[in-house]
Amino acid sequence: TVDSLTAYGRMLEAASQLSGVVPQIAVVAGTCAGSAALLACGSDFVVMTKDAELFVAPPFAEHAGTAQSAAKAGICALVCEDDTAAMEQARALVNLMPINNLAGAPMFEYAESESQASRSLPDLVKAVADADSLLELYGDYGKAAYTALATLGGTTVGIAATNKTEDPLNTEDCAKLARFMRTCDAFSVPVITFVDTMGFAASSEAEQTGSIQAMTRLAACYAEATTIKLSVVTGNAVGAAFTALAGAACGADFTYAWDQAVISPMAPLTAVEFLWHDKLKGAADANAKRKELAAEYAATLASAQSAAEKGGVDAVIAPADTRVTLLSALDILSGKRVSKLPKKHNNIPF
Repeated sequence: TVDSLTAYGRMLEAASQLSGVVPQIAVVAGTCAGSAALLACGSDFVVMTKDAELFVAPPFAEHAGTAQSAAKAGICALVCEDDTAAMEQARALVNLMPINNLAGAPMFEYAESESQASRSLPDLVKAVADADSLLELYGDYGKAAYTALATLGGTTVGIAATNKTEDPLNTEDCAKLARFMRTCDAFSVPVITFVDTMGFAASSEAEQTGSIQAMTRLAACYAEATTIKLSVVTGNAVGAAFTALAGAACGADFTYAWDQAVISPMAPLTAVEFLWHDKLKGAADANAKRKELAAEYAATLASAQSAAEKGGVDAVIAPADTRVTLLSALDILSGKRVSKLPKKHNNIPF
């Protein structure tokens, strides 16, 4: 009857008002349909068992409404084996998140990881985070991007990275990173972003239009966020990806670069064509010469040292110093406070 619709409406309104005030976690262990699905999807994190279903109207396509499809669509943060595992993951999320948007990040006893930092993403995040503290979220969505909650020096942090695969960032990757930043920012959880990407991807006219919008949303989320934002360029940071994710002009409190990082408005091979095309004249092997010039460009004009000299990054660091550098930055920024222009919200297309 209409009474049930009214009741759901009141619950949706209450949940919406609480969004960004207290963490909301939905555990779906069976069938969650109709208005209940709206309630679940409106939470900060959705945890599902592998046999659970989530849909508004009955799904007729194969695999629609399953936990696996929800994970691939970026709705479900974690898929678990059974009810017990789902509740354990929900408990882990509750423990890592502040109790509300005015509370400080939780503090834990911790042990340092024994892993060594490298451009390999698993090694990198394990080396930086406290031992056994990583909880990856949305692992089946946006495959080139990585998001996780962890602790660093006993304090909860969000870890975002762009080098989960060698692929450029697509629409899903941008949406994943933007959503994660908004969640962390709502509760003032510091966000550490590791950047290693050749930039954004677009293959067709329709996809390019969608990608531009997704990139704009991502840049806006990073720029608008007032939580602590630290960025580390661990490999390539090309074009708008550097501007959106690591550039101080877009709101990063500190931007660091590994000593072998490459920071450039365009890929080195493309830059050679624009800047040094004359040097290719007369080359016996144009392709080999082009690669040689690209390596020279990466080691000079696009080097981390060049970026530091021009104020593009705050410091050039060795990979082994990443964890201690980030710990120091978190300590410096622990009292960060930001006042923004009064407004309801930005109006970047979503």
